[in-house]
Order: sequence, then structure tokens, then C-alpha cells
Amino acid sequence: GRPSEDRDGVSLEEAKKLLMESKLQTCSMAGSENTSAKRKISLMGTGMGGRGQMTLAAAEELKRCDVLFGAKRMTEAAETLGAPADGILRIPIYGNREILEWLENHPEYRNAGVLYSGDTGFYSGASGMAAMLLQEPYCDIYDYCIYPGISSVSYLCAKMGRSWEQVKLISLHGRDCDVSLEVSQNPAVFTLLGGVHTVKELCEQLLNHGLSNVRMTVGERLSYSDERIVAGTPEQLAAMEFSSLAVVMMERDEGREGTR
Repeated sequence: GRPSEDRDGVSLEEAKKLLMESKLQTCSMAGSENTSAKRKISLMGTGMGGRGQMTLAAAEELKRCDVLFGAKRMTEAAETLGAPADGILRIPIYGNREILEWLENHPEYRNAGVLYSGDTGFYSGASGMAAMLLQEPYCDIYDYCIYPGISSVSYLCAKMGRSWEQVKLISLHGRDCDVSLEVSQNPAVFTLLGGVHTVKELCEQLLNHGLSNVRMTVGERLSYSDERIVAGTPEQLAAMEFSSLAVVMMERDEGREGTR
């Protein structure tokens, strides 16, 4: 029935004010670290992939994520990187648009993490994702933060006992580059390999351009228990089998030969 005239109540304007105050209070209670109503995406470099290769800051952020994206080998090994064994949904996709489309269709996930191999600043997909997140409409929906990792060049150089500030950095992972020209113009060149660009193909290219005395150091499965680092001349390494995903340091030093 109709309420009595003396029943307490609020006007429409008072109701709007109360609802707005309630909304603001909910936003402020959402977390002391992030009072923004935006969702968060963390772009995290995992280093070489073995245990202990992420920075502590990235490992701590990993624990706060409720969904993880990345190549299947990284999402499956998330526990070794610091993620809890359960409680985090793992989606084995790494395309920027695929990730953002998935998040659009699943608004209940507020804190997403994207895992990248190596360092986020060295030929990483993180740069492309960061560029997209700065554009509309994503910049209005998401906040993002980048957590760098240990790069393959810094890791391999540490294993070799040398610095890398004078090394020319290139990539043949999904890219093309005139390696023989780079080696002839620089005393040391580091490259990522992948796809059609293999160690054997690289050795043949150097030999065809008269660079037979270059010392090559090949790194495979870096940071894992079956890590392999082999050094030698192009002629020596051309006869050996290597994974398609490898890294190589090339140094023009005619005084050193042999493999290890």
C-alpha cells in the first residue's frame, strides 16, 4: 500500500548525491595502490625464461595479476617465474589485438599481465603493446606499466666474461639484415636468430663474404638446466646442429680459434 505521509525518505536529488558518494567510496576502496577506475595491464620481461630471471618487482606484480597472457611456454611455466600455482587464469596468446579483444570480452578481469621473453626493450613485443595502449580507446580504459627483464645479450656477455657497451645489436628473428656488412664494420655484433635464419645459414653467409676468422659464440636455451654455449669459427660451427631459437655473438678477432 501507499506509505504513510510521515515515513522517512529522500528526494531524487538527495538519492543521486548518496549514490555518487557511494561510487566514489567504492573506487577509493578498490586498492590503496591504484585508486583509478581503469583496468591495469603489466608488461613483464621474463628474462631468459629460467628460474630467477625476472626482477623482484616483476615477480611481485605477477602475483597480483588475475589473468596472464603470453607464449604457451611462458604461461605454462608461470610458477617458476613467481606466480601462484592456482588463482591466475592463463591464456596462451600473445598478439596485441587478440589480448585486447579478449579483455574487452571479459571485463571482470581487472589486472592483466603479459609475459615477454628477454627484456621488454630489446626487440620485444612490449613496445607494440605499449604504443597501442597510448591510443584511444585503450588509453581511457587501461593503465599500464612496463617491467624490464634480463636480455639475452647481457646474459650471454656475462657468461663470456665481457661487457657489451661496444657491441652492435641486431636481430634476425623475423627480420632481415646484412650480417656480413655489420660484422665487417663492427668489431663485435650480437644477433637473435629464428625462423629461416639459423646458425648454419649465418655461418654460410659469413664464409661466402670471406669472414672465416670471425669467432662466433652461440647460446642455446640460456638460463635453463640444458643451457649450451659453444664457440668457434663459422666453418667449425656450420657442421653442428643448433636450435632455431638461438643467439650469437660474432667477434672479429683473428688471434682466437677453436670451440668449447
